[in-house]
Order: sequence, then structure tokens, then C-alpha cells
Amino acid sequence: MDDRTADLISEVTRAVVEVDPGGMLGLYLYGAATQGGLTPSSDIDLRVVSRRSLMRSLATS
Repeated sequence: MDDRTADLISEVTRAVVEVDPGGMLGLYLYGAATQGGLTPSSDIDLRVVSRRSLMRSLATS
């Protein structure tokens, strides 16, 4: 994994923890990033598992 990808994952982690301290149960990376297929135009597929819905909280932060 390159530094840019690691930085983006860290940024998402910080945002979730800020919105819901202690609520994150897991953060899962999947897709091309896990199979060595990332290119400069690839997206990064992440799944956040939390104790509650974060949709409204993240939209307003």
C-alpha cells in the first residue's frame, strides 16, 4: 500500500472517531487495494462498521 492510500485510510479513521468516539468496531479495506491492483485513478473501497449509523453525523461534520 502506498503512502497516499495509508494517509486516506488514516483520515477516514480520524473522521469516524471524531464523530463517534469509541463507536467504530472495524474498518475494512477491500477491492483493488487488497489485490495489488491500485492505479492512480483507482478509488479506495472502505467499509466502516460502527455501533450506530454515521450517515447523518458525517454529512454534517
